[in-house]
Amino acid sequence: MVAAFAGSRPPADAGVDGDGVVEALLAHLASAAAAADRGVRARAAATLAACLNAQPADAELSEALADKLAAGMAARLTDRAPAVRAAAAAVLARLADPGEAGDYAGDPVTAAYLKLLRTERHKDVRRAAVACVPPCSASLPALLARTRDVDVGVRRAVYVVLADKVPLGALPCAARAALAARGLRDRAPAVAAAAAALLVRWLDAGCGGDVGALLAALDVESHADEAEAALRALHAARRLHP
Repeated sequence: MVAAFAGSRPPADAGVDGDGVVEALLAHLASAAAAADRGVRARAAATLAACLNAQPADAELSEALADKLAAGMAARLTDRAPAVRAAAAAVLARLADPGEAGDYAGDPVTAAYLKLLRTERHKDVRRAAVACVPPCSASLPALLARTRDVDVGVRRAVYVVLADKVPLGALPCAARAALAARGLRDRAPAVAAAAAALLVRWLDAGCGGDVGALLAALDVESHADEAEAALRALHAARRLHP
């Protein structure tokens, strides 16, 4: 209910400063996320993340609130409670700055995600970092490394993120075949299914439905076994036509 309210705005003639009310709510939640009680911190951070996710894509935060959220959630990334760290990661997704070049170079939020991907011990926090880190040249190696994560959910999340956010052409040619094969051969059915879905996405969005073009993108001459695994997955998905 709170998130639904935060995602709405009163009509312009309602006589209410809707932006001001929502920003006051978000600021209150940010303060509560630093409470002494672990449960309060977790609930406040989770609610704050839900509220920001409910905001329209073009909604802007005031500079003062953005600074407050950035500082507060950066501190929560080192919280003792994994639930708080995961929620803080979700909040920061709204604050990532691509910069003028659009490559997120120098962005402190992206840097914080990369640190989580390298060092975080709890699976839920790694999963949140995978879901939230902006796809860019700096983050792709860290994302691809998580296809070897010990947690099934983290590995699956990587393939889902790649399918949703990363075009085929953005991935190094040498990495495509190994990435697909690793997922398809994963012992966890959920990961294998996500890898198959990534292949279908590459086929449709990256190759215009042309299987030959996909095989070329996988460098079939150098990666025959991986290409064969990809064809089997596409056949299982009923995407190969005579």
